[in-house]
Amino acid sequence: MDEKEKPSEKPVKRYTREQIYDDPEVAKYVLENQDDYSEDDVNLAKVTFRWSIHQLGAEVGMWESMPREDFTQQTVANLDAAHAEEVKRIKKRTK
Repeated sequence: MDEKEKPSEKPVKRYTREQIYDDPEVAKYVLENQDDYSEDDVNLAKVTFRWSIHQLGAEVGMWESMPREDFTQQTVANLDAAHAEEVKRIKKRTK
């Protein structure tokens, strides 16, 4: 294969956790390229992206705006509650 025939490799962008936290567009990029990032970075991107959607909804009056820290705590609480329900469901099935 000649030099001209080799496919050119596109350089992979790498973003820091701070950039993922601060910028919904960066978060979207990380979600689209999950294989290039750690699970923690992908989870942070999910929270950032959900937060940006929440803010857009609040801007158009769909719901009340919520500080990001409260939104994140609510997300964690919802995940904990869902996990607890799943554990209960599994315990019932295994009895």
